[in-house]
Amino acid sequence: MHCIGWTLAALLLCAYGALSFQRARLFQDQVTLFRHVLATNPGAKEAGHILGTFLMEREQWQEAARVYYAALERDPAEIKIHVNLASVLMHQERLEEAARVLRQAVSHEAAHLQSRRDQATARHEAAAVRVNLGLALLKLQRLDEAEQTLRRAMEIQPDSPEARQNLAATLNHKAVAHFAAQRYPQALTLFRESSNLNPADAQTHANLGAVLGQMGRYREAVQSFEQALAINPQLETVRAYLEQARGQLDSGGKR
Repeated sequence: MHCIGWTLAALLLCAYGALSFQRARLFQDQVTLFRHVLATNPGAKEAGHILGTFLMEREQWQEAARVYYAALERDPAEIKIHVNLASVLMHQERLEEAARVLRQAVSHEAAHLQSRRDQATARHEAAAVRVNLGLALLKLQRLDEAEQTLRRAMEIQPDSPEARQNLAATLNHKAVAHFAAQRYPQALTLFRESSNLNPADAQTHANLGAVLGQMGRYREAVQSFEQALAINPQLETVRAYLEQARGQLDSGGKR
């Protein structure tokens, strides 16, 4: 999951008034401090952002969700709140709810990209929405929608490693379904694209080899199995498949 952090500035506390040393001692930690700030000033937007981040770090998911929902009521167009709230919900396996929150963020995407001067940051934040939505959809097994969402994330931020990896995982899931139904050409196309997106994933190379083997393309299968083992030599099942593919070549099998 991709979370967006909040930058803390030394001057931030000045916005809430200078605390005397004696009063500061009443606050045991930063969470207590920002709970107090929100209790005394519910409209303190930045305090809600920061408290939510601290609660996430402590894995206090229930309270973090409440804080972010309240922050979203105050600032419904703020993409960073949607992303962090969805991350909290996904930690709780509240996937449908997370997807709903992220779709709300998507509805603000165009305005967000147009309004921000710092386009690099704006695109990073917009892509993070799509990456998290794609991950939620992948977990919900809505693979076509996940693929579409993650492709859009890569359009927004082509160098996003999270978008590439999650898209590769989504394509892998779709390819496995095609493979199980013996739709080998479709599986081959998807495994190839997944491998291109995430070339360091040994399992994808192994899956690619399995499809090629089923299609009688043993020379290519050998290459894919060898690539998988070069990345992870511990894959003994893949080693056995490699020997089978080599045996087919030695006995005059196809390509």
